Amino acid sequence: DIHDLEYRLIPAGTELTLMMTTPTNGVDTGIGVKNIIVSAVPFLSGPTVLQAELHDHSIGVVSLPSSDEGGGEMVAFDATGDEISYDVNVPAAGTYLVGFRVASGSGSVNLELAQDGTPLTTLNRLIDAGETWTTVYKMIALQAGSSTLTVSATAGETQLLNWFELTASAESATMVDLPFADGFDDGFAPIWDSTAFLSGAAYEGEKSAKMNNTDYVETGIDTTGHSGIQVTYARNTAGLSAGSSFISEWFDGTSWNAIESISSGFSAWEVVSQIELPAGADHNPDFRLRFRVNAGSDYGYVDSVVVEGVNLPVAVAMNADAISFEWPNIPGATYAVQCSTNLMTDAFSGTVESGIPALTGTNSIAIEIPDDPAAFYRIITE
Repeated sequence: DIHDLEYRLIPAGTELTLMMTTPTNGVDTGIGVKNIIVSAVPFLSGPTVLQAELHDHSIGVVSLPSSDEGGGEMVAFDATGDEISYDVNVPAAGTYLVGFRVASGSGSVNLELAQDGTPLTTLNRLIDAGETWTTVYKMIALQAGSSTLTVSATAGETQLLNWFELTASAESATMVDLPFADGFDDGFAPIWDSTAFLSGAAYEGEKSAKMNNTDYVETGIDTTGHSGIQVTYARNTAGLSAGSSFISEWFDGTSWNAIESISSGFSAWEVVSQIELPAGADHNPDFRLRFRVNAGSDYGYVDSVVVEGVNLPVAVAMNADAISFEWPNIPGATYAVQCSTNLMTDAFSGTVESGIPALTGTNSIAIEIPDDPAAFYRIITE
């Protein structure tokens, strides 16, 4: 008879005593004792969140109460070389999207993420000074197997990290999914169609896209299931003379729509932050994003491109017999409900129902309570 169930993150290598009990006449009586060793933190098939204060090893950092939403604790990096690390087990090599939840007392964030000492990405970002929290995304390539992930400060002071999240990303040469973030450090293919050049003059990281004449960089992003689409990027237009143009624009499936057009050079780097696009960018499998110049021999640069949106909310209710799901309709879509009984080994291989048509307003489905109490569900567009 299980009364309470509690999950905690415990550092790898910790020795625990496990006592199994059973109620007898209202009194729990121990029936077995076993010592166990906690293994390295596994990655699940979905996003994996690593709380900053629950690291396995550290140098120089300080854990403090967090002012971020949800409270808890955060870690402060107060000097170059301060670091935290985690013993992890990566199930498969590949590209992952990493989101850093950061703030900074000094107004700058300078962090590096490494796997077994090999740098994966650097985060060099100007943000609002103080405990104003933001999530910054980067793409990284992880190697499979047991390893150590380390976040370290490369410069600055009073840099704050609440958590970072890793999600396996299926990249495509023609279409990628939200949330999307790329800084050209790994080149253009397979994410970007491009006639541009790679430049070492980057806003953050090591590379940016450099364009002249009529060069462009362009990518497709499936925004299905997301609304409130926002675009953030850094641009450098100091190399443009009067009459030359830097242009950012998005494609709605029929035509290109302007985000901004700059006709002469300004500062070295400026961040265009969280520009919210019209409703035509929502739930759009044909959405595309393009940066280009009309500049002759002049140059324009773009870096640190982020596209974000809000996931569709799903309402869940249940009683003794059934579980019901209700979610907003995407016109013309069809849905499938998938299930898994073990997220460690089974990435939603079971299909409860497919071909569910879009209804007016909201969609809903009710299913019987499963025999296995440890069942997980997700709703996807087909």
